[in-house]
Amino acid sequence: RESTKLLQKEYAQLKEKLEILDGFNTAEKQYKSFTKNIPQTIDKDGLITVLSEFAIARNIRILSFSPTKEESSKFANVTSVEINVASEDYASLILFMHDIESSSYLIRIGKWFGVFVTSDSIEQQRSRRSQRIIQQDVDGVPAKKLIKATIKIESVEQIGRASCRERV
Repeated sequence: RESTKLLQKEYAQLKEKLEILDGFNTAEKQYKSFTKNIPQTIDKDGLITVLSEFAIARNIRILSFSPTKEESSKFANVTSVEINVASEDYASLILFMHDIESSSYLIRIGKWFGVFVTSDSIEQQRSRRSQRIIQQDVDGVPAKKLIKATIKIESVEQIGRASCRERV
């Protein structure tokens, strides 16, 4: 009788340890799945390349890139670039921003604003900068309406892993 009680107690302890081990294995699988799906980081040159590819795919004209700016904290480096773009339709512009936000990289839209302009006014701005004169309304064809937007895009790179206690 004494040995039966001892075996039952050992069995209960082993069962409890097995449940803990099962919980650990489940948590480990969830962690691996989570880390596998974390977006990739991207460097400055790669960011510009990816933005150019997104723009081409959505028929967006990139008018200018601002120099990249970097901000660092103890947890991450944030690189930002501001781009000026033009599009003939609002939907393409929104899809372009969606491509940025849903990409496989750790990039996001920091802020943006847009205005309606004509294609001739963009050419006039360019001509003033380059001291060239551009004809307007060639052959009586009216200027196209465009949406011009300035978009601040941020790329995040994690520096190190902080414990949960440090984050709280």
